[in-house]
Amino acid sequence: MTPSIFKTIFFITLFTLLISLPQAQAEDCTGFCFPEGVTNLGGGEFKQQVPSRAVIDVPGDIPAGIKDIYVELNSDVDVDIQLYDVDTDTPLVGWNIDALIDSGKLASAEYNGVTIEYSGYNGIVCGDRGHEYIKITGVTQNTLRMKFYGYKEGTATVTYSYGSQTGGIPGGDGSFEQAVLKGEVIDVPGDIPAGIKDLNITLDASVDVDIQLYDADTDEPLVGWKIGALIDSSKTKSKPYNGVSIEYSGYNGDGTVFGKGKEYIKITGVTRNSLRMKIYGYQEGVATVYYSWQAN
Repeated sequence: MTPSIFKTIFFITLFTLLISLPQAQAEDCTGFCFPEGVTNLGGGEFKQQVPSRAVIDVPGDIPAGIKDIYVELNSDVDVDIQLYDVDTDTPLVGWNIDALIDSGKLASAEYNGVTIEYSGYNGIVCGDRGHEYIKITGVTQNTLRMKFYGYKEGTATVTYSYGSQTGGIPGGDGSFEQAVLKGEVIDVPGDIPAGIKDLNITLDASVDVDIQLYDADTDEPLVGWKIGALIDSSKTKSKPYNGVSIEYSGYNGDGTVFGKGKEYIKITGVTRNSLRMKIYGYQEGVATVYYSWQAN
């Protein structure tokens, strides 16, 4: 086991450069874009207008041969994901369409060589309708089509990512300790590169210490208290970002009296850009960081 996720990932970054693992770029198209013969990681983002009480086909089918797909829908109104096997017109995910998965909460099922996981139509955080995801683990064996049902009229933002079938990164886990001074922000050494799948980071400290997360390429704050971040919340919240979903425990930690300093970040999907973690010491202390990521 390595002493630090970020040192480990730093070496993975060097390995990635050495084997020249390219990122597949989406073509200039509407909806889902999968370059012909794609074998390397990629993804994208698009917006889709959804009418009230209507089902629409999302442009661009998901072809056979795509590995580890993560799709997240984010809308201010109640919009539901549907998923079909195009070849047989079999409903795989959806509310009230006799689908393989029809659930208000998190559920999964096996289908033709892959595992399909669905957040449920009540949302990633129960009650946050219009914020859903589908995660397909494995390599698709047939063509899939996504549809949206508009319980209400609105606009959905869709982000998606998929993994690499060549020169993949192995999974791993470990832990390390980091001293933090009161009022200081510490850069955790080593960035998290593109190509890391399903990363979980847990911070455990007996004092109030907070996680921060940045896009290392643009310096955009993604998680953190009072830094203008995408997620600045005292309780659990998740947001899509560049093909992945970022879930943060909130800076109040696990919610117990002594729970501040017990926080986590969960990144679902395959990262498409470099990320940088920082730790802010609201109080002085030592934080233990635990981590794991899946093979890609």
